[in-house]
Amino acid sequence: MCVCIWLAMLLLPSALDAATPHPASTLSQLHFQPPNPSSLRPSVSPALPSSLLSPSHSSLLQGQDINSKQQCTLMISPSELVVRFGDPLFANCSIKMMEGPLGWLVEPDKQEVTMDRYLVFNITSLTEWGLKPKCFVMSDQSGDCSSVLHLTVYKPPDEVSISFVNHTGPLLEGHPYTLQCRVQEVAPVQNLTVTFYKGDTMLGPVQSSRNSVEAPVTETFTFSFNFSREDDGVQYWCEAKLNLGPHGPALPLVMQSQTLKAISLRAKGTSNANSGHFIQSFLLLSIQLIYWVSNHVCSM
Repeated sequence: MCVCIWLAMLLLPSALDAATPHPASTLSQLHFQPPNPSSLRPSVSPALPSSLLSPSHSSLLQGQDINSKQQCTLMISPSELVVRFGDPLFANCSIKMMEGPLGWLVEPDKQEVTMDRYLVFNITSLTEWGLKPKCFVMSDQSGDCSSVLHLTVYKPPDEVSISFVNHTGPLLEGHPYTLQCRVQEVAPVQNLTVTFYKGDTMLGPVQSSRNSVEAPVTETFTFSFNFSREDDGVQYWCEAKLNLGPHGPALPLVMQSQTLKAISLRAKGTSNANSGHFIQSFLLLSIQLIYWVSNHVCSM
């Protein structure tokens, strides 16, 4: 009889475990019941239903990438896009094995969800700044994960112009001057490089100090120099180049300013020296004329 009691005590925990429903499977059934066929690919989807969101899924609505169990097989193609403002945008998100709702999140109130293994994100004309589209999948088995589409939206400058800072007219030899190059409504300004030129000679590139501005801005770049006599008549100009990397246009976007001609005006000390030399020559000529008159006219 003792042997029977001992065997019953060994089998009791296994029987209790088999009779108790597993919490994880119950949660999975509650969260991931497939939607109706009519809602698989809505053209404009509403926000995710509250039944799909649990405390463990709330981080999907944040901006960062998530890979909670290092088993995420999400893939965005292309993974990085450089799009001109107003042009179309196209990206596909796919997953190797479907484990839960797959979707694109653009803003908390702009979501699209499917139970398929891929979902296309498509915009016919990109007219917003600062978008960070994110593809996500929610799964209680392998964990939530998401991936942000690396998107750069650019806009060439409206105009590039050059001028002197606080100066108009001729330039004095040996005096310092500052050129300014104004680039109007360009984005992203952190990808912009401005180069000053004197004729065909490059004076030096300058970049913006702004590092995280996405919308178009107007930026002014400066270059200082001392004017010399050899610079008389040279043409100053500047060039704005938008470098967008390997995913951007094949050739960098370049826009040049008008030319600014430098006209020399001799320094005041040099002008006085020339004037003194002229007066000295005039006086010497006058003395010679008086001497000639006194010798030839007065003696008659």
